Amino acid sequence: MSDNPKEIPNTNNGLWAMEDVAEYLHLKPATIQDKVFKRTIPFIKLGGAVRFRKEDIDAWIQGQKVEPKQD
Repeated sequence: MSDNPKEIPNTNNGLWAMEDVAEYLHLKPATIQDKVFKRTIPFIKLGGAVRFRKEDIDAWIQGQKVEPKQD
């Protein structure tokens, strides 16, 4: 995951497709698909379509933070 996510314009009423999230996070679409399959990334299911909200992805990114180990 990159420290500087790319800005993706809001499309589909503010919902992103898997490819948009992959581009935003500088990851491969297959990686996002795997995270959806494992339910380790927040997503919305609309019929058969998987969509994402930027707010949810940004909050998820913050939750991935690993604090340095204190000796």
